[in-house]
Amino acid sequence: MSPAGAKTPISMTHRELVPQAECYGLSEAGWNFFVGEILLGLLDHNLGMPDRQVR
Repeated sequence: MSPAGAKTPISMTHRELVPQAECYGLSEAGWNFFVGEILLGLLDHNLGMPDRQVR
């Protein structure tokens, strides 16, 4: 993580997960959902999943 103005970009790497791996598509979709939906919702709105209760 490194500050960039009012935002902080995050770079994450799933080691040894390469496009040639059989599980790549499912893993990519899972990570995109976790980061793009669950984590973002928790950070932006203080709502977790699956219960959606304010933390």
